[in-house]
Amino acid sequence: MMVYPKASNSALLPSVFIKKLVIVVLLINLFVIALVGLALRQSRIQYDQRAAISTQNMSHVLEQYIADTIDKIDLALFAVADEVARQRSIGYIDKKAVNSYISRIFSRLPFLNAIRLANAQGEIVYGADTTGEAAKRSTIISDRDYFKHLRNDPNAGLVISKPVQARITGKWVIIFARRLNRPDGSFDGAVWAAIEVEHFHKTFAKLDIGRNGVISFRDSEMGLIARHPEIKVSGVSVGQTKVSQELLEQVKTGKTYGTYYTPTGSDNIARTVSFRKIGSYPLYVIVGLASSEYLADWGKDAIKMSLLTALFSLITALSSWLFYRDLTRRRQAEEEYRTIIRTALDGFLVTDAAGNILDVNDSICNILHRDREELVRMNIQDIEAVDSPEKIQHKIALLLEKHSIIFDIRHRRKDGSLVDLEISANFSPEKGGRFMSFFRDITESKRAQQAMEQADTEWSAAMDASEDIIYLLDTKRRVMRANRAFFAMTNSTPETAIGRHIVELVHPRGERVPCAVCRAQEDLKDIVLTMESDHPDNPAGRPIEITVRVVRDKQEQPMSIFMIIHDLTHDRKILEEKSLLETQLFQSQKLEAIGQLAGGVAHDFNNMLTAIIGYGSLLNTKLGKDSELKPFVDQILSSAEKSADLTRQLLAFSRKQEISPKETDLNQLIKGMEKLLLRLIGEDIELKTQLSDKVLTILVDPGKIEQVLMNLCTNARDAMPDGGLLYICTDTIKLDTHYVKGHDMRKPGMYALLSVTDTGKGIDEKTQQKIFEPFFTTKEVGRGTGLGLSIVYGIIKQHGGNITVYSEPGKGTTFRIYLPLIKSQIEEANMAEIVTPKGGTETILLAEDNEDVRVLSGKVLEEHGYRVIDAMDGEDAINKFKENKDSIQLIVIDVIMPKKSGKEAVDEIKKIKPEVKVLFTSGYTSDIISRKGILEQGMDFISKPVSPHAFLSKIREILDGGKR
Repeated sequence: MMVYPKASNSALLPSVFIKKLVIVVLLINLFVIALVGLALRQSRIQYDQRAAISTQNMSHVLEQYIADTIDKIDLALFAVADEVARQRSIGYIDKKAVNSYISRIFSRLPFLNAIRLANAQGEIVYGADTTGEAAKRSTIISDRDYFKHLRNDPNAGLVISKPVQARITGKWVIIFARRLNRPDGSFDGAVWAAIEVEHFHKTFAKLDIGRNGVISFRDSEMGLIARHPEIKVSGVSVGQTKVSQELLEQVKTGKTYGTYYTPTGSDNIARTVSFRKIGSYPLYVIVGLASSEYLADWGKDAIKMSLLTALFSLITALSSWLFYRDLTRRRQAEEEYRTIIRTALDGFLVTDAAGNILDVNDSICNILHRDREELVRMNIQDIEAVDSPEKIQHKIALLLEKHSIIFDIRHRRKDGSLVDLEISANFSPEKGGRFMSFFRDITESKRAQQAMEQADTEWSAAMDASEDIIYLLDTKRRVMRANRAFFAMTNSTPETAIGRHIVELVHPRGERVPCAVCRAQEDLKDIVLTMESDHPDNPAGRPIEITVRVVRDKQEQPMSIFMIIHDLTHDRKILEEKSLLETQLFQSQKLEAIGQLAGGVAHDFNNMLTAIIGYGSLLNTKLGKDSELKPFVDQILSSAEKSADLTRQLLAFSRKQEISPKETDLNQLIKGMEKLLLRLIGEDIELKTQLSDKVLTILVDPGKIEQVLMNLCTNARDAMPDGGLLYICTDTIKLDTHYVKGHDMRKPGMYALLSVTDTGKGIDEKTQQKIFEPFFTTKEVGRGTGLGLSIVYGIIKQHGGNITVYSEPGKGTTFRIYLPLIKSQIEEANMAEIVTPKGGTETILLAEDNEDVRVLSGKVLEEHGYRVIDAMDGEDAINKFKENKDSIQLIVIDVIMPKKSGKEAVDEIKKIKPEVKVLFTSGYTSDIISRKGILEQGMDFISKPVSPHAFLSKIREILDGGKR
């Protein structure tokens, strides 16, 4: 607690007091002057030290930058030399390939002016440069020193030339060159790169060295390569060797770096200078700061300090006079002080050593809800506190020990309400001890603090729950707050990160050049920036999106910088999956559309083929075996069958052709085809099979799988015109739900894997993307329809499987086919004996809108004993049936006809005679007919074109009690 100021009871004599006051003022002023002088001297030393550190840092940064630049150039020269050696090893050098390779390397080193390759005579034969002239001009460099050095020294490493003027551009450049050797070790030329001296001028200009500062780049003989600011000596500064004696002495002793002060320098300007050797290269970088510039602030400080010292002396003298004048007013001031205390907003209370209350002000009465008269009759212990007596005694003991403490306490007022108080207490042991305390009501501020702590806790929890990296910087880029993800990224804790500069955490190895995010923070600008995982400034090591938002007050003044780093890995994965699904949907829709077209074409085409095959078959039976017309008829039937096969291929591609699946051992199917495949691929291709030792039972149409193998082996043969190897392998594989859904397959589980691999010329990536599309072919006109692999694709998809291709140009091709395995054993298929169909005497109603097909079908039926009543459309069929309903045993009717469809006509006919038997026909496939809702399950159907034999067999089957 504090006590009232104690009044003086004795008066000082004026003359004695003034003498003492003057002596004290003089001593104080002398002490201050001495301190100022010492401070200025120390400040001068610190300015020199900071200048030395600045030059050391800048020379170190430039040394690292130049060394790194030379290392990159050296690696590029190695790469070009290795590429030339590689091409020479295969027998020849591809000029276009070498130039392309050099151009790719050159594009990755934007600071280079050129990369070129000269032969042993010094002629430029390959290269790339910024002017685009390398491939157009032939330049001789045999007279250049670096070329002579490489030619004469078989063990020469990287040769760095002195600055030379480029013969094409006329600009000053430095050449970095390496020797090229033939296989026998003899000289074969040189590969070299040029970098303009201007590049270093621009780099040096980025550093702040003041008006009289200097940065120079010199060779081992101190010849000038580049200097900032650039000077002209007799028109050219390059190659000048004028340097300070201090630098020469340091370099001669073998030092690779150092710092010194030169009073004159090469241009008579005093500087603090640091130099460094560039890595292991015979080059030096020198940075100097002019002392007149970096000591300018020190000089200003010296003037200010001198003025302040004089002002201090004046003030102390004036203060002494004022102090003396005001001394007589102290008692009046004490009384005024008492008045202020009594009327202060904070509560005030004085007690003696026993705790008896001696004085209070009005504010403490208001805080405790008690009268002044009541309080001055009480002891401090009479004011009830929530804290226990032990805690209160502990605070009193602490106050007696330290004489001054500040603490919080909660009191209970006279009416029972609670009040939070901040007490500033002071103890004075004079006159038996006095305690003086100031009381401040902090109830509302406590509540506000608790609310802020609550909000802070909630905000921290929300930030920590986010997977994004979130942190808050002040305008000096020091960390104010951060979430758990930030501490994990920077491998830090709140204790080690809060208050530190952000660069120390996200760029722990330092920045050569500020990154884009750092520049935005420094400039207090809002940006959103994407960084890939391999970006050198990426602190997270994965693709991220960085958001910088500057928080401003109502006057638009910046308060803080809000940062969010969002991981793009998951977002990109979702986009890739979406793109893949969209591509698969587009491919599926495209194939579906082409399939619908194929089904539509089949309807009309099959009607024509039915007539051609039917009439050809009838004509063939009429002709004798020795007829000279029989070969022509055979040719007609053969062409028609090929046309029907083409239609079936279209339908197989569109998955509309019906298949006859049966349990098949894939290994046995391949073994059974080996002889056929050997004849197909020819003698110059070796066939090797590696079949699984397991029984691979699949439910497939064996003929279709054989067709797939034939197609793939034919393509493999065409890819190996000069011979090669063809591998056919089988195995089992388990496919998960993700793979099945992504490749339009039926269900996950065990699959048979059939691989067909050739050692042919391979397929490029662009062709692979279209390889299963219909009518796409890489063969010349007349050698392919473009349906082969699309049919393979359709067959495999129709069996619930999938097919993929992997290939690289020049490395062969592998097709992988996945077919679902089944558990049941293979059943031997019994081949039905082909017999000549029987005829009959029944009456058949034949309804067909195509006249050629209707006439042909009627003749076939009549020649086999049937009575035929024909109809040209649906309504005609209904009318003809009504006229002959008692005699008609079977209706053969086309599904798609004018006026009424076949299904509509049959529905009306069955109202007349429900038990009548019906055979539906169509040029469309049964899949299309069923999907359009025309046919129902269990109805008899036959697709056109159909041979007379199959047609008659189906009719006899129905009439003899087959399906209805």
